[in-house]
Amino acid sequence: MNEKINNILNIGHEVIISFKDCFVNIYFTIKEYTLITSDKIQIKTSLKSYLCEKNNNFLAELLYSWKINEVKYQWYELSKNKKRLWLSSCCSIKNTGYGKNLITSNIYLHLKNIKTMLDFYCYLGDKFLGYRGYIGSNLDALDDMLIEISEESIRKTKIYLFDFDSFNKKMNQSKKAKKNNIDYGSSILEIFKDRKLNYMIV
Repeated sequence: MNEKINNILNIGHEVIISFKDCFVNIYFTIKEYTLITSDKIQIKTSLKSYLCEKNNNFLAELLYSWKINEVKYQWYELSKNKKRLWLSSCCSIKNTGYGKNLITSNIYLHLKNIKTMLDFYCYLGDKFLGYRGYIGSNLDALDDMLIEISEESIRKTKIYLFDFDSFNKKMNQSKKAKKNNIDYGSSILEIFKDRKLNYMIV
């Protein structure tokens, strides 16, 4: 058994981690490993070595750029699928717990160029919590995440919504909105009211 494992886990070999929901694999190069028991192995891998050799793996590149505090990507420059990966990655690294603060006392949401609800959630996380900020990826998650914002921060912050009516009309034309009879604008404002956000439609 040990010999078979040793034959597989050679230094320099690649480990593949599959993300089923995202339909993507991340490849890590093995640096060293320790056989703890017959069914437990501790592996030390190198993400950077993979990136040098196979730089077409967006998720690996994204996570590595964040690890080294590099602002290499912006969500609005990405394709639809990569935006999904961006949002799920922001969710995976988000700070948990209550008492978060919004990044500024005046938040200006310019919604004219927001084309999808996916764009909206990426944009909102960015505007509320800063680069890599996560404030939800659906209406229920948005409601849950706003609970974690400190009451003092909410009380001190004013949110300005520009082009909200045209944004709402655009979102409500989506297949999902029509199929499920969702009024996104009304739902968003209701959540803002429930969480006592101080907002103004400009």
